[in-house]
Amino acid sequence: MNKFKKVILSIMVSGLIIATPVFATVDSALLDTATQVARTSAFMPVSSHRMAMGGAGLGLGGFYDSYLYNPANLSKDGFKIVLPSLTLTVNNVYNLMIPEDGSDDIITILEEGGDNAPVKLGTLLLKSIPFGYGEIMSLNTNVGLKTRSLGLDLAVQQKLRSYNGGGDYTTASAISETNIAATVALGFNIPLIKDILSIDVGASGAFNYKAYSMALDANEAINIISLINSGSSAETAVMENIPFASGYAIPVTAGVNINLPLGLTISGVGRNFNGNYNMVGFTNLKSLINNDETLVALIGEDTLDTTNTTVPTADDEFVVEVPWTVDVGLAFAPSTPLDGLIKAQFAFDFIDCYGIIEDIINETKTPLQLQSDALASLNAGVQLRLLSLVDVRAGLSQGYKSVGVGLDLLVLHLDASYYWREYGDVLGQSPSDALSLKFSFLSK
Repeated sequence: MNKFKKVILSIMVSGLIIATPVFATVDSALLDTATQVARTSAFMPVSSHRMAMGGAGLGLGGFYDSYLYNPANLSKDGFKIVLPSLTLTVNNVYNLMIPEDGSDDIITILEEGGDNAPVKLGTLLLKSIPFGYGEIMSLNTNVGLKTRSLGLDLAVQQKLRSYNGGGDYTTASAISETNIAATVALGFNIPLIKDILSIDVGASGAFNYKAYSMALDANEAINIISLINSGSSAETAVMENIPFASGYAIPVTAGVNINLPLGLTISGVGRNFNGNYNMVGFTNLKSLINNDETLVALIGEDTLDTTNTTVPTADDEFVVEVPWTVDVGLAFAPSTPLDGLIKAQFAFDFIDCYGIIEDIINETKTPLQLQSDALASLNAGVQLRLLSLVDVRAGLSQGYKSVGVGLDLLVLHLDASYYWREYGDVLGQSPSDALSLKFSFLSK
């Protein structure tokens, strides 16, 4: 249990300690505009193989995490277990490798080193952040197992989000976000007409814990560094000077697959029912760890000393609304005599189609806006499996291309993907690329 306590604490603290040389507090309000996405986003694990396929694949099995996106997929595969699955995603890779202003790229800075390297890296990282909301990097860890009817998963995600509301990199800021999700899923298959029609149904419930910092920028980093230079430890400086909010949600997801001949599957998934977060604001991370009831239950009492901490009041509590969504998908995975040599899978998903239907009914958007929303909701991808060892993937999401590859080596599975996503309100406003690497042990 002591090891588990240390893991939870280190995940929350390490991301902040790494970030503090560059980022620090912007605003004292935890409800600031810059924190909106961290505050209102429903938790979803990053899947390298799905992102390579444009984020599509609601009706496709074959991977351990398939039921986390659609619980009806539980019945598509047999027993799978991951101990663990690790996914590292680095965003804004293009800007890090090819800076617009012609300055040194990240590889050059690391190769040259020197006393000025940390400053150069920090400046390059700031310059790489696009306008508006975005992400800097994330680390996902999953452990769990699934059968044809039951899935159990524990996920921990450490993420650094970004926000740039100004005209250049000096206004960029970051938000540290931690998510812990414990998921239980049930699913089963209903055969209707042998070899012609069957239905997969499934549902999952999760206990999702979220903690995020207020927006952090470079100015406050100077204050943190000054505290460290004056004798304070890096851990104390971070723990006692950055406000946090934390809370929980218990969302429910339900899914269905209609399996047709020729490998066709029509899928529908409703997610984030009862997905609102009950949050509490804390003056600093130290206060959060000592006073957050959920976290105390996980790591025990008296983890830290209580000096320089405060106890939150009812005025510090607030509810964050996370809207429920409905996604639909079409998958095509035909079986041929050549499946042992090459097997193809195709997927087309429409994300949050209910929102588009609602806008059409209420006539709240113009035809041009609806066309843009429809394109932004379309995810499409293809996967070619070669010799049961190598997967080659490509996709299209929000009009942006993605590519990826997977490699199976007995109990070791590796996946890599490179993709673009739109973080702005309209397509083309704030695109950002990402490189994602996944390692899973035992099952893929």
